[in-house]
Amino acid sequence: MTRIAVVQFTSGEVTPEVDVRPDIESYAGGCRKLENMLADLYGNATKRPGTELIVAGNGAACYYEGPIPDPTKIGISTMEDLAKIGNEGSHPLNGDYELLNNIDATGFDFEPIGDTSNAFTGSFDGNFLTISNIELALPGVFGGSGGFFFKLSAATIENLTLKDMAMTNVGDGGAGLLAVQSLGASVVTNVHVSGSISGTFLNLVGGMFSTANPNMSICSADVIMTSARSTFTASGLSRFFGGNMINCYARGSIISTSGGNALNNTGGLIGVHGGSGTQTVVNCYSAMIITGSIFAPIPFVGGLSGADAGAVTFNYTSNYWDDDIIPVLDLDDIGNDGDVAGVLKSNTSAMFQEATFVDWDFTDIWMIDEGNDYPRFIWQTQADIRQICQRVE
Repeated sequence: MTRIAVVQFTSGEVTPEVDVRPDIESYAGGCRKLENMLADLYGNATKRPGTELIVAGNGAACYYEGPIPDPTKIGISTMEDLAKIGNEGSHPLNGDYELLNNIDATGFDFEPIGDTSNAFTGSFDGNFLTISNIELALPGVFGGSGGFFFKLSAATIENLTLKDMAMTNVGDGGAGLLAVQSLGASVVTNVHVSGSISGTFLNLVGGMFSTANPNMSICSADVIMTSARSTFTASGLSRFFGGNMINCYARGSIISTSGGNALNNTGGLIGVHGGSGTQTVVNCYSAMIITGSIFAPIPFVGGLSGADAGAVTFNYTSNYWDDDIIPVLDLDDIGNDGDVAGVLKSNTSAMFQEATFVDWDFTDIWMIDEGNDYPRFIWQTQADIRQICQRVE
């Protein structure tokens, strides 16, 4: 057989994956597999333009290429940098920021960005990086509230993970891991928060927001919320929501320990859905455990939303909630509106199957560990890699 060296490719199809011969001794120490790489004639390879370099070595280590700083944005690399926002002239509340490193906030005395009178109005791009272990201890009195941001107004928050955030001694003034309030048509995209919120007087709480009217897409929360208050309003994502929510989910627990009929305006995804105009909730799910007794005589507790309110036309399309994990409470889709079109009461087994989620995009947005877990976002895999792997410059 004649071997012909090909030195120029002018036609044909180039495979996106190249697999080498590890059975040949001279190749055994080399790269096992290349994906989306451009190889030359001399054994070198470079990453394909527009892709990110990720290297996994023999199952023992992995590496990722860090973000290239954007000269038009203010870089945040440490908790000390984060604390400057709104407190130093070089870091205004209307600035454009980007996260440049994963940050572990363990032991740092964190205060929310902004306050009741001064909202964050800029942008914050997390670059698919993670800020973990933020601890926020509040006074534990009536009115005490907080979050990573205190208030957002016409802000843009994207590509960010807040992991294992703990808020304690929270009062009844409202709380959410991302922000207490998000107003003025803020945009929140590719954001995930996880952690816990607790307090004797805790009320008006959402996993991500207490009150929000942004447009939210591809966002999620995995939060445990615990309160001993005699009336308790809570939700997986936003306690009050007035906007469009597309491709979002909430997981975790809402726990009332008061011993009385405390739960009111409480839902797995949204507490109270209100405002004005037309509002859309599409391709979202709730897997929230809700524990406690429903406030009497107003039973506004639902699997997806506690109550629909206001002069609003509500459009629900292909939304789901897991009824198996709420065994004690007999809930409808919407607490004050019963079961509605576009929302489906489901069970854990079904929600572990891709086929359950009608017209969801499992190519570019969602992924699922079939039979073992609920759906999550494809972008979260990129965030996981950037957290557990070693960064290379």
